[in-house]
Amino acid sequence: MTFQFRRTSVMVSSTFCSSVMVPVPPSTSPQMQLCYNGGEIIGLPTRLPETADSSLSPTELHKAYCGNIGFEVAHVEDPTEREWLYSHIEAPPSHQSPENRKHIATVLLESEGFDQFMAKRFGQVKRYGLNGGEAMMVAVDAVLRMAGDSHVVVGMPHRGRLNLMVGLLGYPAEAVFRKLTGVSELPAEWPGSADVLSHLSHTGNISRKEGTRKVSILPNPSHLEAVNPVQQGVVFAMQNYHNSSALPLQIHGDAAFSGQGIVQETLQMSQLYGFAVGGTIHLIVNNQLGYTATATMGRSARYASAPAKMISAPILHVNGESPEDVVRAMELAMRYREQFGKDVVVDLLCYRRMGHNELDEPSFTQPLMYRAIHAKTSLPELYSATLLEEGVMTAEEVDIIKSNTYNFLDNAVKGAKDHVPVNVHSRLQKYHIEARLAMIQEGKVDWATAEAMAVGSLLREGTGVRLVGQDVQRGTFSHRHFLFHDQQTGATVTPLVGDLAVVNSHLSEAAVLGFEYGLSVTAPNVLSIWEAQFGDFFNGAQIILDTFLATGQAKWGLQSGLVLLLPHGYDGTGPEHSSCRMERFLQTCNAPHNAAQKFDPNWHVVHPSTPANYFHLLRRQVGRPYRKPLVVVAPKTLLRLSAATSKLADLASGSFQPLIDDSRGAASTLVLCSGKFYYEIERERMARNVTDMSIVRIEELCPLPSAEIQQVLQRNPTARVIWCQEEHRNMGPYDYIAPRLQSLMERKLEYVGRDVATAPAAGYSQLHKSELGAIWTSLFSSL
Repeated sequence: MTFQFRRTSVMVSSTFCSSVMVPVPPSTSPQMQLCYNGGEIIGLPTRLPETADSSLSPTELHKAYCGNIGFEVAHVEDPTEREWLYSHIEAPPSHQSPENRKHIATVLLESEGFDQFMAKRFGQVKRYGLNGGEAMMVAVDAVLRMAGDSHVVVGMPHRGRLNLMVGLLGYPAEAVFRKLTGVSELPAEWPGSADVLSHLSHTGNISRKEGTRKVSILPNPSHLEAVNPVQQGVVFAMQNYHNSSALPLQIHGDAAFSGQGIVQETLQMSQLYGFAVGGTIHLIVNNQLGYTATATMGRSARYASAPAKMISAPILHVNGESPEDVVRAMELAMRYREQFGKDVVVDLLCYRRMGHNELDEPSFTQPLMYRAIHAKTSLPELYSATLLEEGVMTAEEVDIIKSNTYNFLDNAVKGAKDHVPVNVHSRLQKYHIEARLAMIQEGKVDWATAEAMAVGSLLREGTGVRLVGQDVQRGTFSHRHFLFHDQQTGATVTPLVGDLAVVNSHLSEAAVLGFEYGLSVTAPNVLSIWEAQFGDFFNGAQIILDTFLATGQAKWGLQSGLVLLLPHGYDGTGPEHSSCRMERFLQTCNAPHNAAQKFDPNWHVVHPSTPANYFHLLRRQVGRPYRKPLVVVAPKTLLRLSAATSKLADLASGSFQPLIDDSRGAASTLVLCSGKFYYEIERERMARNVTDMSIVRIEELCPLPSAEIQQVLQRNPTARVIWCQEEHRNMGPYDYIAPRLQSLMERKLEYVGRDVATAPAAGYSQLHKSELGAIWTSLFSSL
């Protein structure tokens, strides 16, 4: 291809050098020269035609092309992309502000400080340090700065990996040092083998002045570049299945990029349907050696970046000892990817101060190169000295950065020695963790444990779970604790692992429930749960319930699997917070009065009484091939009621039971109820030594389990049938369930419960106890 220029006549000789001036014998190939004619290489003629047309002067052209960046773009096939590149290359470069230059110096000094600390404290460990390639940190920092809301996914080899993870990606330094002392990075109960230090991975959020960034660095095998296609698959899945604007960053070694075939195989995917990820940023950390092999031993091409030319990717060769130009190269690369959605390569020319690892002696095979390297001042020292000379920084500021880095790492080492995964509050340790573990050893689970197991099992199967509401991380009744807060550091730890979001919402019901409804119809494969702080707080979102959740499928054909957890139960605490007004949800059900008639419920309303049933209920919600809203009349006192436990085996097998029949044979009285009131009826029955009574729990109120109810009635053909509830007669399930139960039998359904009222519950304990006593009198006096 002829490279057309519209330029004035000017000698173009873009000399782009590494300052590692290694003496090269005359017989050595020109490819080993560390200074080269960049203009000639990228296709610029030695002298442009006298008739060339350009608005740039020779001086301006010289500034654009003859600096510390060599632009290899002549091979880019699309003329629009080439012109875009030329216009950005030739645009006057923006100069870094003093604040940005200080930031660059900080990144460099912290990087050097990390490797120096590691050499001092762990000198016999192979850490594959970044010494000589500190500009890599500046390059990655620029990507993180410009990433916006994207989830930056890094695939990289061993060189500088620990430095990057601790310095920029938020990996805890304590975890590195624990690993160095022989402790596995995996939980103690994990059955796996774990991996070596240079293969560690990490996902987390990092805080920067530009905002929070989500970052991941993928696990790294020692087989160079093998992670490349894996990273592409991860990013593709994020973009297409998780609605994430993931940004792939691949960091390569020079020898591996040109030598490993999987590089070319993965590059070939970059613009193919079903594989493309909108462009990858490639950063070659070019230390001019592959273990001990020089460039002439490792490739036939002039540059390590040559494989990228097959996909027409622009290549920016940048001097690694000019960190501000490194930033400029990365900014151009990021803008190109954003503009065209294609791969771009930055070839970072630097050096490796140590051997392949810290225990290796490189001068055995590269004596001239390492004589020059050992005589060099490091880049962090050179750049900070420049800023000192220009008055951008003071010596005191440089010393503070160095001392802070050392102190941070020193404290991390001390923390690793005295490591406690998290300093849990003593009461939580005793009553939430140890007590529940002891219960599991006995083969039993309580409500909170069943919930955690339901969520954990779904996460393990790959199902996302989102729990939102006021105080849901702890739980209104301090029963859940999906997050633990370290009592010493304030840091939070989430024991459950997977696609889990547990979000304490602001003091809003309508907006939050509306948000979760919208999320649920758009992400049907996520278990979405909204929990009211107390059950009656749903009424702040009545519009959302009436116009979207209850009727959305009928009006618009939109299916929602949103779960509502509404704490409910009469325990003498007053009119507020006792009732979730389940009668309003049941009134809105489209269930026919003939309970045996089949119908498609607009939502399910359940009042579960056992942890096992709650466990299966949550799993059923995402296991069915369709979606329906689920209203759960959730417990309060059952959370700590010793009788309200389930066998662990009941979670391992079985399914949700819409009806639980504990009868011991035919009885003269059949009491039907729902939810936690069962335990109070049963306690009173046992206290009165009543044996001729069967208590049956209807766990699912809409739709009613009509077949199961009929079986119970058939087993008790002559029994009185009583509906017993703790709510007032005009509240709770009675008005809804009475005609539907009556449609299944010829016997008269009797009612036992509180009389009609305006307020849901008594406002003082004496009245509450009196009403409850009246219920027991009515239920047991005629037996």
